[in-house]
Amino acid sequence: MPELPEVEVVRRGVANWVVGRTIEHVTVNDERSLRRHVAGPQDFINRVTGLTVTDAQRRGKFLWLPVTESHETDANRALLVHLGMSGQLLVASDGQPAPRHERLRFDLSPAPSDT
Repeated sequence: MPELPEVEVVRRGVANWVVGRTIEHVTVNDERSLRRHVAGPQDFINRVTGLTVTDAQRRGKFLWLPVTESHETDANRALLVHLGMSGQLLVASDGQPAPRHERLRFDLSPAPSDT
């Protein structure tokens, strides 16, 4: 399990690669990753698709990613991420094969500077 310094390194990477991007598509490869989302995987997919990540914060060993819809100005919702035993969130380009133990995949819009 990653310690606080490793979680902070991941948070900084998320801030660089994810903040400002919109979630365009979600793939759930392992439903156990969403066991605390009692409404199920399809509900999770429906709720997060179209949301934009506005920040990346660390709260203890959890990553807190505030999200907002394009027409909202106040982000009262967030994705809560725990790194589990691996301590990894991976950034990959289109066409790269899925890592062996990939649990969830978020396809994101291009970075604001890429447009």
